[in-house]
Amino acid sequence: MYKYKIKELMDQLPVIEYRKLNTQLHRVIGVSRNTLINYSLIKITSKQDIPYSTIRKLELIFGLRYGDLTNQNITCDHYKKIIDRVPEKVIRRVRRIKRPGKAGQQPD
Repeated sequence: MYKYKIKELMDQLPVIEYRKLNTQLHRVIGVSRNTLINYSLIKITSKQDIPYSTIRKLELIFGLRYGDLTNQNITCDHYKKIIDRVPEKVIRRVRRIKRPGKAGQQPD
């Protein structure tokens, strides 16, 4: 399975629209034709990714909502849950870094 639905969306187009879009899409999103092909063939398990701005352009071109181009669900905890998991001892170990004063002055 592929990480993004680019190939799937292209394959759903009528033949005439597919041919026309296939000749122009890489130019519109600002990449080479080979790069666009490589983007469409990224495996879902791959660490390779497409730049965010390119994904947004493709979503807009195909009339998709934000996040609909991907074949995977990305989830994450809210930052407050992450903070709650950090033990208090770890927080106390963090020390302030002394910053030097103006040029030529020695730090205290």
